[in-house]
Amino acid sequence: MRRLFLLMCALLVGGASLLVSCERSSVEGSTKLGVKVEVTNTDYSSFSFTISSIGATEVKYLVTEASDGMCDAEDVLERGIPSKVDNSYVVKVNNLENDTPYLIAAVAKNDEGVTIDYEIVTTMSKYHNKVALDLPFVRRLLNEEYADSDYALFATDADPEYELTLVFTAEAGEMLPKGKYSTEGGINANIDVKRSFLSFTNGDEPIYFDKIEAYVIAPHPVDDDYYHIDVNLYAGDTHYTLYVREFIGNMPVYDISNMVVSYPIIRESEDGKRATVIFHTEDEKVTFVAETFLRNPEKDYLIPGQYEVKVGDGGFVAGDIDAHNSWFIANGYFGRLASGTMNISINNDCDYVFEIDIVDELGREIKFEYCGFVPNINFDHRFGLQSATITEVESGRYHFEFGGKNELSLDLCADKLAEGVYYIVDATEAQGAYVDKATVSFITAEDGVKAIKGGKMTIVEMDDNYMEIAFVLLAKEDYQVWHGVYYGEMIE
Repeated sequence: MRRLFLLMCALLVGGASLLVSCERSSVEGSTKLGVKVEVTNTDYSSFSFTISSIGATEVKYLVTEASDGMCDAEDVLERGIPSKVDNSYVVKVNNLENDTPYLIAAVAKNDEGVTIDYEIVTTMSKYHNKVALDLPFVRRLLNEEYADSDYALFATDADPEYELTLVFTAEAGEMLPKGKYSTEGGINANIDVKRSFLSFTNGDEPIYFDKIEAYVIAPHPVDDDYYHIDVNLYAGDTHYTLYVREFIGNMPVYDISNMVVSYPIIRESEDGKRATVIFHTEDEKVTFVAETFLRNPEKDYLIPGQYEVKVGDGGFVAGDIDAHNSWFIANGYFGRLASGTMNISINNDCDYVFEIDIVDELGREIKFEYCGFVPNINFDHRFGLQSATITEVESGRYHFEFGGKNELSLDLCADKLAEGVYYIVDATEAQGAYVDKATVSFITAEDGVKAIKGGKMTIVEMDDNYMEIAFVLLAKEDYQVWHGVYYGEMIE
């Protein structure tokens, strides 16, 4: 019965490291013969254990694969390796198979008899690092690189750090047949390990896998056009997983002449010279990517201007779009950009305006516009003012001086001081009360002197000598907007 139990322990152990102790002999506090095995460490190709004994004249141990079955005391004494007697003895066993159960048997012997102790330990999986890939957008690639029997799936995100390409092979059709797919099986493998890889957007070398397993579940319980894909990828010491949910298998035809895109993602390169502009349609069925060489890398925003698609292996200058690293995916077809322009401007509300007029290598005309904000690009700055004086230099003209870390001075032209909004304009453009643009002087603690092209001054509250004044100042040389406020007394 003991042999059967131990054999079952050996056969059922798998996967993660697992220790099983089976009827250990007593050692501590005993004057009788005893031996004990205790595993102290394990990794994917080795493990260590300690043998402790008492009352023994001879101690031996034996390590075998658990699948070989049990060994008895006689086997261990005949084939085993000697250990120290009546003492703790540390043993390390190397060059083992990963993810494999092993049986450790130790026997103690004296003139009165023998006793045996067992331990079962499973080495760690070689792929002990676990990484879950988060790539919710999946597209099928259909171009000249892939045969009709290739199902090339491209998994990405709105602003990815990495992207995954998997190439399945199956009977030609619109839907990837359900079932298990693997890189193993030689010429019968149904995942192409040479064309499947994990790429990185920062330019790091891609990862190619030792093996890939994928499980395609179809049809979807509710919609036959959808199915699930569970992917396991193994490389080095890492096990990568990807769970695709509700992937559209047949990729219905999408009208690219009437695309509505969401806000763009701007991903700057590590060298600061390039920025990749990424647009998805609001339904996430179409993706546009343009790697753009910046016009002014010193600025922390995308400089307006015309950017033109250039084909080549190098020699790019500011304002170019690298065709090789720029592409368009719609209706499952992947095509690199071939020609055309992307015009970028910034309107008076500091919203970006993108006008795309580009043709890809498949001859598709890509035309759309976007007007609105761009995440992570903010032109707004905040500043405070600590002191203020006012002088009526002449009838209808009041000179303001504000001090502190930031300094601001200007002339307000009005019949009298009153609560209200006063725009910063040239005297020739003024209609009613105004702030004379020619008199505005603004010195910031951050950037020094800032020339101002417009904005407004709002007297929010004025009560006796107390005033609350807010400012919006538009920088002249760039698109920065400075928002300031003063709370306190006004000294005349």
